[in-house]
Amino acid sequence: MRLSVFVALLCFVACGLVCGLSCPTGQFRSSVPRLCCNLCPAGHFMSKECQTSANDTQCSPCRSGTYNAKENKDTACRNCRTSCRDQKETIVKNCSSISDLQCDCSDDYYRDPHSLQCRKCTPCMKKGQVLVSRCGKYKDAVCKTCGKEDFVLNNLCVPCDRCHKGEFVVEECSPKRNTVCRKLPTSTPPSSSPHITSQEPVTGTKLVERADLNPTPAEIKAQKRFQDEMWGYRAVIMLLVLIILGLVLHQKINLCQTIKTKVTTLKKCSGPKESCAVSAGTPLLIKENNFKFSKTRADVTERLAMHLNASKDWKRLAGLMNYSSVYTQNWELTPCEATQKLLQDWSQRSDATVFTLYQFLKELRRDDAASLLLPYLTGQVPECETV
Repeated sequence: MRLSVFVALLCFVACGLVCGLSCPTGQFRSSVPRLCCNLCPAGHFMSKECQTSANDTQCSPCRSGTYNAKENKDTACRNCRTSCRDQKETIVKNCSSISDLQCDCSDDYYRDPHSLQCRKCTPCMKKGQVLVSRCGKYKDAVCKTCGKEDFVLNNLCVPCDRCHKGEFVVEECSPKRNTVCRKLPTSTPPSSSPHITSQEPVTGTKLVERADLNPTPAEIKAQKRFQDEMWGYRAVIMLLVLIILGLVLHQKINLCQTIKTKVTTLKKCSGPKESCAVSAGTPLLIKENNFKFSKTRADVTERLAMHLNASKDWKRLAGLMNYSSVYTQNWELTPCEATQKLLQDWSQRSDATVFTLYQFLKELRRDDAASLLLPYLTGQVPECETV
């Protein structure tokens, strides 16, 4: 019993050694028993497997537009991408025999580590914001909003200054600039001030009022310069307003003339043998010119079929042409050629003109298909086609 178990175990180990022959790194098992073949290097593919020795493997370089990035036993190289997958990406490395086309997010974009999509970097341009860390390859910019009593200076939140004793506020602190303070004017003897008496305490408010009543020559000069600048600004603004009003008036006159022209043309579209179309915003008078549909180019029928076959509007068109269900049921057996067969049969009729088909398509509200017939109705028929 023990001997039989030992023999069975020995056979199992021997089979594993023979059947489980492994190849060293850089080689692969050949279809030939007990033979390992060398792998092809990157940038190549295997054109023929080895038959007698490992060095027999025949490799060929990848063609232009294909690549293999590592050692392989592939029988063909992989196709390179021709463009980036996302419009927000730019090419950073072109395709080569050993690497595919490589793309990365464009400037001012970063790659979201979760969705791997390119996202727009946060600009940190809101009022009172500073940039804490810049936008990176895989992370967005980090912004910080300054406090109510701070202003931004050199991308830093700086506390607003407070006016000292003997100063008054000229301009309050804002997110863009610090507090602007000015010293109170020097007080004068009580006898020279009609507004301040010896019984009335001298305060900052009174001093400011007195300064306003008796401005210094420098303040008078600054005030005059400010008034001159304001008049200049007003003159520029008035000139801009006049230019804008003139442009608006010019546009209205042109619009009225265009509407008048369109109305005049549309009034002509009242006869049974007349219709209207719009080309480049201008109404065109379409009339029956007795151009037979059978004389149009063959590609016109194919282009009409591309519009009508998929939507099955050809059946509605057949109804307008007074075809019975017997015809439509037969044509429905070949849905990809239904419109072609309908138009081919209809073109044999004596009244099968381009204008008649144009009116049918307009009635079906298929302006896209009807526009294909306009060259034959507006005098733009190619020289090789005549009525």
